[in-house]
Amino acid sequence: MRVSATTHIDIVLRARAKHIPVRVIHNTSIMNAVGASGLQLYTFGQAVSLVFFTDTWKPDSFYDRIKENSDLGLHTLVLLDIKVKEQSEENLARFVSRAMLTLGC
Repeated sequence: MRVSATTHIDIVLRARAKHIPVRVIHNTSIMNAVGASGLQLYTFGQAVSLVFFTDTWKPDSFYDRIKENSDLGLHTLVLLDIKVKEQSEENLARFVSRAMLTLGC
């Protein structure tokens, strides 16, 4: 059983000490993926987003946060923005319907 936050670990340990069965159901998140890699989340500083640059918009605020994390000896999780066609509500509804059929819900 893998959990990342000390609060979650504490809850699991207290429940087990009282012989209360525990089952963890993970949500999908990038932080879960980092934790599953074996890296300790507490060795990461603030995460930053690196947005998709345009001809008129090239923010550099992410650099300062990466440098601050590095100066503190911490890793940085950089979330990369990718340019994809935004989902319309109609397309999203179609996707959800197909997903529900696929999962047999």
